Amino acid sequence: MNNNPTFKRGNTGLISSFNKMRLAVLGALLCSLVGTTTLDAQRDLNFYHFADVMQRSQMNPAFIPNAKFIIGTPFLSSIGFGASNNGFSYRQAGVKNAITGSRRLNYRMALMEVNDNNFVGGGGEIEILSAGIRLGKHFFYGSLSDHVETSIVYPFGTIGLLADDQDMVISQGGLYDLRELMFQGSHYRSLALGYAREFNDKWNVGVRVRLLAGLENVYSTNNGLIFSSFEGGSSTSEPGYNVEGNIYVMGAGIYRFQNERRFPLYVAGNYGASVDLGLQYKVNENLELSASASNFGLLKWNSELTSATIEDPMILPTQLDTFLMDYIETVGDDLATMAEGRLPSYTTRLTGDIYAGLKYQVMPEQYFGVVANTRIYPNRVDIGAAFSYQMKVLKWLNAGAAYTVFNNSFLNLGLGLTIDLGPLQGYFSTDNVFGLVSPGTTQATNARMGLNIMFGRGYEEKREEQRIAEELEEAQRQEEEERIAEINNLINADTIQGGKPTNFDGYFVFRGTTRNATDGRSLNAAYVDIYKINGDGFRELIHTSRYPEGSFDIVLFAQPGTHEMHVENFGYQKEIYQFRATETTLNKDFMMIPKPVMDSPARPVAVNTSPSYEEQPYEGENDVASAEDGFEDEIEEPEEQARGLFSITQKTSLREEATSKSGVIKRLAEGDQVLVLEETSKFWWKVKLGDRTGWVKAALLQPTE
Repeated sequence: MNNNPTFKRGNTGLISSFNKMRLAVLGALLCSLVGTTTLDAQRDLNFYHFADVMQRSQMNPAFIPNAKFIIGTPFLSSIGFGASNNGFSYRQAGVKNAITGSRRLNYRMALMEVNDNNFVGGGGEIEILSAGIRLGKHFFYGSLSDHVETSIVYPFGTIGLLADDQDMVISQGGLYDLRELMFQGSHYRSLALGYAREFNDKWNVGVRVRLLAGLENVYSTNNGLIFSSFEGGSSTSEPGYNVEGNIYVMGAGIYRFQNERRFPLYVAGNYGASVDLGLQYKVNENLELSASASNFGLLKWNSELTSATIEDPMILPTQLDTFLMDYIETVGDDLATMAEGRLPSYTTRLTGDIYAGLKYQVMPEQYFGVVANTRIYPNRVDIGAAFSYQMKVLKWLNAGAAYTVFNNSFLNLGLGLTIDLGPLQGYFSTDNVFGLVSPGTTQATNARMGLNIMFGRGYEEKREEQRIAEELEEAQRQEEEERIAEINNLINADTIQGGKPTNFDGYFVFRGTTRNATDGRSLNAAYVDIYKINGDGFRELIHTSRYPEGSFDIVLFAQPGTHEMHVENFGYQKEIYQFRATETTLNKDFMMIPKPVMDSPARPVAVNTSPSYEEQPYEGENDVASAEDGFEDEIEEPEEQARGLFSITQKTSLREEATSKSGVIKRLAEGDQVLVLEETSKFWWKVKLGDRTGWVKAALLQPTE
């Protein structure tokens, strides 16, 4: 519109017709909004960082909920809607209450707020069926849902035309450039199949494929539409409009609204597909990064096609009375009427989304999140962002707040709740709570809510506990293997089977076996400790190890002085043997005496005074106490009263305390034998394994026959 002189319309019929024209143009815009594309306005930025809600995978398929199995409540698992307008709000157009007050927009007031090109978007989605299952590191997800997607681009000239018409004036020489006026809309059904994989403790990767069935569509192509006003000629004193260019409108499935078959399950020929990709990276236990590309797809419309054209070379004053109403009605009739011949098919694309998110754990169960979103429309790109804070308020309640910016709207406070009552999970989220409470004062509103049934919650915590236990067990196993390998390597490198070391420089080999003193059979699991007795009688531990086969080859440095060996087996009395580590190999069979129920003191064995290999007597200094003196010092106090010898029925752990959360002293294998010292409770018994004392689950013990 320009500021040229204007003409007031004085004819009552003409005023009435122009009022109808204004309402018709507004109706056309609203119809194009209701019938046009996408869930675009519903960004769900606050919802992106919601914990343990399966529907988040619609935004990033790499997200895996913390549950074993999830079922979406039919038709209630996910309901979302949204609308936004970057041009003006209801309040800015003179409407104080958009719900209960007057709905009459003042376009002259709105004209002060609009830009050269403006955008309105809206839409909704309802999830009909959905389910997800987690199998180890894999998560599978499927859903069936309906989508309505809408968008309209309107230039400044559109509001100028409506403002002049509302004031019942026509600008002399006025120009209303409508070349950017476009609208499009789709209603389609999607069948989604998603898969996410946890590759390790840091990376999650996901993909979702959607098969689309198009139901209805309206799609416009603007071919330079311009309205221009003119002054009346000699035959008439009334002004009018010239119309240049046109808008070509394509439709699919619109005719079905004239009969009872309005919402079929699918329409043959109207099909499409889209692909979503996502990833999640856990930098450390507090920081998480994520990114995704979603809703990138096409819909091809082949069936139930119709078309219409908005065009006219000139509007004369005598036509103004009925032109717009009649013409819009004609366009609507054309879109709802099947063409006589086959129309060419056409393709529309969905509105794509790119998300990039950051989530940081400030304190346990409290998170700060940032998410940026780039929305790619068919004819424009829009950027939005949100800063959120989420926390666990109660065991069953999570709450969060967010500040969001999108679609040229900067005053948006988002809120969200997740309520967990047993297996039932309910959630609600909005990017702009003021848009729900007072829609007339804002330029955007949206919300998402749903109800799920979840089984096997706390899956991540259980896996983490299992992972820690496995790491501890693996570390202990490796430590034991390394220790045994070190001993074996030393023996293999420095000894000869049945003889002395190949390189005899300063080494001594003690080769021993353990046998049952009653029947002479070989025993398993010998525990051997070797002490060096110094001149002052102090015993210094120089070697300790466990030998699963009950026989052992021990390599020591040859040195003067007396050594003392302690040999133990499960259920047998300790054997104590003193020897001198001279430059030779010593062979010894230990005849082990079975223990009674009460442990008895260790039974000393005679001191070795004559090596068995090469019968070489020791000729060192006389720096060793007599055997009798040594044995007097070594008489041990009786051990605490025992309940008997028991066997382990399956793999378990010997723990420091009578609880599964205490530290692991040693891993026990099936068949290992322990001495029960005390029946602490019906769940845990105190046992002794060699010189180690701890607790074992009572259910895993059985008496040794």
